[in-house]
Amino acid sequence: MNISIFENTLQETEESIYYPHCVTQWLVKYRSIFGQREEKVIMMTDRVRGGSSRSDSLPSLVDKEVEPAHIMNAHLDISVCIDDAFETLRRYYLHQARSWSVPEINLMHSRRMYMSYQIYYKQSRFSSKSKTYLYEPASNTSDRVEKFPEVFQFIKERVEQT
Repeated sequence: MNISIFENTLQETEESIYYPHCVTQWLVKYRSIFGQREEKVIMMTDRVRGGSSRSDSLPSLVDKEVEPAHIMNAHLDISVCIDDAFETLRRYYLHQARSWSVPEINLMHSRRMYMSYQIYYKQSRFSSKSKTYLYEPASNTSDRVEKFPEVFQFIKERVEQT
């Protein structure tokens, strides 16, 4: 399956998974204390749990061929993600940006994309058990996979299938 992911230094392993997101770009016109303003805003919406976040810019996206078994299923449709991003932007400009007028928010484009993660195992310092960690190359962070219940459930189902 061909998907869009962030361009990063992901090492190819059997333990890579791809988490679904929706990226939307908006044109927002509003009136601030300094006069009429116009901003381009990028929003990223989680297609598994829901919820949108604002971003000033995104790294470039590349298309990649991956196995369908490594891709998590999206629970939210693109139209739901667009509605969620719109509502998040509307609330931001009404309550935090202190817009003096109702903001005019127009969708420029939307795109499905996937965040790549790698699973790795680390030996515990005091016991013989190894712990499972999730590494995100886009932010260069890692954490125990148990802290992400959706990813943990996906990995557990994949292990049971094999």
